[in-house]
Amino acid sequence: MPSIKDWQHGAVVQRDHELGCIPTGFEWMIRVSGIEGVLLENFQEKYNLQRSGIAPNSFDNIAKAVNQDYPQVHIQFRAFIHGEEKVAFILNLLENGTPSILSLALSPKGGWHIMPVIEFKNGIFCLLNKVTQAGIVEICEIDKFELIRRHDEWPGGNDVAWLEIDHQ
Repeated sequence: MPSIKDWQHGAVVQRDHELGCIPTGFEWMIRVSGIEGVLLENFQEKYNLQRSGIAPNSFDNIAKAVNQDYPQVHIQFRAFIHGEEKVAFILNLLENGTPSILSLALSPKGGWHIMPVIEFKNGIFCLLNKVTQAGIVEICEIDKFELIRRHDEWPGGNDVAWLEIDHQ
């Protein structure tokens, strides 16, 4: 059962529920990896580029901004055409202990949510859906075949981002 070690260490409240899932997910990856030298107190606000009117929030835009400010942080991202390929990629990241976040399609009419991938057990992905203001952690469980179906049949939800750590 591959999982991200000490994933709870990085769990934080998403302060902007409308636009903040990417910066919150990136913050989680940095926290759970133990990367030092990153100012995390206002990380979500600083890298919520859309709320700030700088650029649309996307893996690309936010990763570039973070990578520019913190050269020790290497956020990579990739869009997938096929759900099976996305699932295999995520499983490989988990097996290697690499923190990642995925975009999950929520409806056949569109919309998605970006969540940290924390574990895979018995054919089920466990995703960190949110942390409430009271500190309660909510987990989203989704069968790998349902994830593939949503990816292949519903709009959006094609991306995965992951953190590569500079060990120098």
